[in-house]
Amino acid sequence: MVRRAPGAPQKSGRLKPPLPGLFRRWLPERRTFLGRKISSKTLALNISRIALDNKAKEIVIIDIAEKVDYADYLVICTGTSRRHVKAISNELEGNMKRKRIVPLGIEGEIDGNWILMDYGSVIVHIFHSDTRHYYDIDGLWLDADRLAFDEDLKPSSKS
Repeated sequence: MVRRAPGAPQKSGRLKPPLPGLFRRWLPERRTFLGRKISSKTLALNISRIALDNKAKEIVIIDIAEKVDYADYLVICTGTSRRHVKAISNELEGNMKRKRIVPLGIEGEIDGNWILMDYGSVIVHIFHSDTRHYYDIDGLWLDADRLAFDEDLKPSSKS
C-alpha cells in the first residue's frame, strides 16, 4: 500500500482539497433562510428590519464589498441604554436563529456599550449612543455607499 501526503495528487491526477467544505460554508451565497439561499444584501436588510422593530435608532447599512474582503455589508445601529443595546442583540440573535442563521461570533455582550455580531458577509455593530459618537465608525466609511432606512422600511440609496 502506497501512502500519499495530504493534498498529493490522486490517481486521477487532481488535487484533493486539504479540508473539504471548511471555507465554503462562510461564503455569502451559502447562507440559507429556511432552505433557500439568500444574498448578503437581503441578510443585511433583514437584520436592519429586526433592529428597527426593536426600536433601534440611526440604522445605517454600509456597502463595503468593494473596499474590504472580510464582509460585504456593515449594519450599524444605536440603542438608548445598555439594556436596550443588549435587548436588540438578543432579539436579533433569536430571530436569526429561528431562521437558521447563526452568527460566527458575538463580542461585547457583557458590557453592553458596543456589541459586534459577525454573520460572515454582514457585520453588525450595535452601539450605545455615546459610544457610537465617540468611535465614529460611520466616519471611517464616508467613501462607501450607504443604504439608509426610511420610516416606511423602504431602503433609499445614499452616496
